[in-house]
Amino acid sequence: EVVRALAAEDSTRALPVDAVSFQDEESRFVGCLGSRSLIGALTPEMEHAAVDSDGVALIDALREARLADVPRLRLSRERYAGFIEAHIEQGPHLEDAGLRIGVVTGIVGLRSIRFVFRGQQNHAGTTMMARRRDASTALYELANHINIAFPKVAAERSVWTMGRVRVEPNATSIVPGYAELDLQFRDQSETPLDAFEAIVARLVSEMNARGGVTIEALPTRAPIAPTRMDAALQTHIEAAAERHSPGSWQRMPSGAFHDAGIVSASIPSAMLFIPSLGGISHDFAEDSREEDIVLGCQVLADAAASILLDANAGSARDCATTR
Repeated sequence: EVVRALAAEDSTRALPVDAVSFQDEESRFVGCLGSRSLIGALTPEMEHAAVDSDGVALIDALREARLADVPRLRLSRERYAGFIEAHIEQGPHLEDAGLRIGVVTGIVGLRSIRFVFRGQQNHAGTTMMARRRDASTALYELANHINIAFPKVAAERSVWTMGRVRVEPNATSIVPGYAELDLQFRDQSETPLDAFEAIVARLVSEMNARGGVTIEALPTRAPIAPTRMDAALQTHIEAAAERHSPGSWQRMPSGAFHDAGIVSASIPSAMLFIPSLGGISHDFAEDSREEDIVLGCQVLADAAASILLDANAGSARDCATTR
């Protein structure tokens, strides 16, 4: 829509704009697969090692799609003034504040840990409590300790989630001998993330020292560092937001990860948000108002045009200086 709108105006028709749709940001194989490939961060080793939840290897999926031997597109740093990604907020902050545009200042870092609990499976009626090595009880205890300890070192927008649990044999009358718990935590600064990791290490060490159930903490993905969005590009988005929705925008971090966090390693990058209804995301109820979608497109188009006009003016000045 932005490309079409710019092409329809005489003043912006000659501006070079590319629209891109990335594959697999949500990670069937590798998080932000398409953007990693575009900037050259998807290595052959990653392609061969990546496997989805059904055991399908990325390299096999590429062969099946007849893409294994297709040369990968690569982003040319010299060709682009920047990258802008428009997105729904996926949270409640804009709607709660009565605002319509968010200018993203940075994208949170993210770390994930899987705890593996090994105890002894046994009969639920004949195994007395003092003799039990109950993997699920250790899981619940660790989860409770995390929820008590993390707030003491958390920053204003730190979040943590224990969204996946596995208990075996998952039967009412059997003491579980094995369990898994996945923990994920995010913040826009490394300091709380480091503190959370230190707490996890201490809690696991203390519980293992008691004996009974053993706990192993394993990283489930490579850590994602917090990313700052380009300050110069932000000013263009801010100006466009103020032009189309005066006083109804704010600067804000992104609590979700996005392709802009990957592309920013190669070229200047920025993001803008529109509100999510009810702050709901990753659910079938996820939605945004049509008027906010239109406004987001207007801001995105104006910001893109402003960035390119500014870049062209800068190039002309450089040429004039060198003559």
